[in-house]
Amino acid sequence: MNSRPNQKPVLLPRVKLTEHLVNHLTEDIMGSSVGALAKRTGLAYLLIYNIAHRRVKSLSARNYRIIFGETPPRQEQKKMDGTHFREMVELWLFLNAGVTKSDLFREFYGRGHTKRVDYRIFTGQTQSVDPGFVKHMQNKFTACGIDQDTVQQWASEHAKSEQQDLIAYERVRPLLLYLDDTLGVHPTAILNQWFQRYESGELKSVSPKVYDKVLKLKKKAEKALASGFRLEIETLKEEIYGRKAGYTLYAQVEEELKFLRQYASRSLKKYLGRSTSMYTRGECKRLPSWRARKIMADCLAFIRQEPRLPLTALPRSIRKHLSDSLVAVLKAHTATLLSREDGIRLEKQILKPAHASDEYQKKIYGFTRFDMAGQALGMKKAAFDLMVAKNCEIFRKIGTYSRRWYLSDLYLRELSQKQYFDLITTKYEWLAKRLDPAKQMNSCLN
Repeated sequence: MNSRPNQKPVLLPRVKLTEHLVNHLTEDIMGSSVGALAKRTGLAYLLIYNIAHRRVKSLSARNYRIIFGETPPRQEQKKMDGTHFREMVELWLFLNAGVTKSDLFREFYGRGHTKRVDYRIFTGQTQSVDPGFVKHMQNKFTACGIDQDTVQQWASEHAKSEQQDLIAYERVRPLLLYLDDTLGVHPTAILNQWFQRYESGELKSVSPKVYDKVLKLKKKAEKALASGFRLEIETLKEEIYGRKAGYTLYAQVEEELKFLRQYASRSLKKYLGRSTSMYTRGECKRLPSWRARKIMADCLAFIRQEPRLPLTALPRSIRKHLSDSLVAVLKAHTATLLSREDGIRLEKQILKPAHASDEYQKKIYGFTRFDMAGQALGMKKAAFDLMVAKNCEIFRKIGTYSRRWYLSDLYLRELSQKQYFDLITTKYEWLAKRLDPAKQMNSCLN
């Protein structure tokens, strides 16, 4: 009888390699020649070698039969089906914003563990899990006062709701192919699943989280490609694949190297330790970070020696550094001027309400909580609180209290449209950065 299409094969449990089995292999079956046994069995030489040196903890039933020539012995299994475990994990992540799967994995092994996070136990790629992991998740819910029957019910309902929200793979596929064509990013890196499982029809949908991730990546890719700078593209790819510790993208120092060659007549091979051809062809994408730091340091040193260099000749990163320094000086000067007597009078005039206090109490305009008003004005909370504290007499008159303080949206709209209000924003953003958080004046509306 033919098996149904796409039917998963039944996987027999792996056989644990006990000390007795390994000794039987090395003394009675293999003898002194790893190569001879590998040739006779048709298995990989490295597999036989690692078994003999006790680096392999278990064998598949098929490989056991090939090596030992017998049916695998019945052993007590230390793994259990991970379906309920994965449902509990997804439920826990749903109920606890900010917690990640890597956080849970570290809990399983303790703080001092050195094991790399194995996401396969969460995705189902590894179907069975350690019973201790299941018990750990059950205990987490029990500690919150949720009994196991309730956990089972909630986990099943959450899993069903997740299934209903799944996005058909056909909607995601064109976006994945676009990222592959334009960035060279393989879909597997984005899906966290083997791409062929979707292409073959084994998997037919993705989670809303993955779909949102793909949409955001497409927008970032379009922006990076429109910029025309390779650095933007390589940085986005590194965001997807992850950084390599101790290394820096070549694209981050490419302009600096061209600058050193053109204006300082430096040899690029001295900085890279090799020819630039492998980098320009894309065969090498990173260089050791210490080399990147040396390139940047030499760039800055040469620019200090040659102050007459035109600004347009400098690499973008250094131009940005210099312009940021100039802007910081201008902001500091603005804050200083506005902190003088004339500046304070101008500030009071800008913040002065355009209507009577009663007008700002009317519900038709709407209200915004004080702790969110800064965001509405494009200010950081610390800067807004400092501005309020310095101008208590104004904000007390127009503020509305109902268990907490609110500001009328009418006043917020007036402020955002007033001429020179951006100078006030600049002043308090600058002051907030430089004041000790413990000494900062908070809103007086407490």
